[in-house]
Amino acid sequence: MRSIMEKRRRLAAPFLALAALFALTACGGGGPTFPEVFLEENAWQGGVPSDARVVEPDEFRRMVGQGEVELTSTLMVEEAAATREAEFDENSQFLESTPDLSPALQDLLDALAGVEDFAGDQAFELPTGDSVVLEGLGTRVDNAVVITQLAASVDNA
Repeated sequence: MRSIMEKRRRLAAPFLALAALFALTACGGGGPTFPEVFLEENAWQGGVPSDARVVEPDEFRRMVGQGEVELTSTLMVEEAAATREAEFDENSQFLESTPDLSPALQDLLDALAGVEDFAGDQAFELPTGDSVVLEGLGTRVDNAVVITQLAASVDNA
């Protein structure tokens, strides 16, 4: 027969482990951590955006966790721009090599003459105070390639 002290120890062990886990979680502030982001090589090299604001660590974790802000670095921005540029070049070449383009696609191809860099969408403010986003050549080329591929696909028939 086990002694009462031994039974108490067996019952107390899971409780103590749970209490320790709770204490460690509370000390960390909860929420996700991002150790791979907070490295010197990931430091932001650009200027501070005009709409930036200072937030407390807990607010920052909440905002990231809820998708209100996205962590990025100068390197990630540069890599995304290089990828976008490569896709734009590839899509432009695809359109150039496509025979029998529709008049609308031929107009788009004509607009690409002399354009070497990805041209993103443009936001404009209207006199009413509303804003609109107009598709740039990059988006139009991306869409044209998708439409051309779908039109040629037997699976899309």
